[in-house]
Amino acid sequence: MVLSGYLPLAQQLERDMYLVNRATPIFMGHGSEDMIVPVQLANRSRQQLIAQGHSVEWHEYNMAHSVCNAEITDLSKWLRRILL
Repeated sequence: MVLSGYLPLAQQLERDMYLVNRATPIFMGHGSEDMIVPVQLANRSRQQLIAQGHSVEWHEYNMAHSVCNAEITDLSKWLRRILL
């Protein structure tokens, strides 16, 4: 799971990637008002992961660099779905 984050070494993703990890689901949650990690960086990372064949579930929230109840709820649902 990625909360308010991005791939700081995105140019190394393909080189450092293991094919077995493509099957690992990824949850990305980000605030549209995040001034610490701009949502555009996270979106670029999401697109790069998808282009590399990863399954990414994206959620964008009306918040800054923080966590909100809706994000916790979505994350909880995602964890239940992938772990059960």
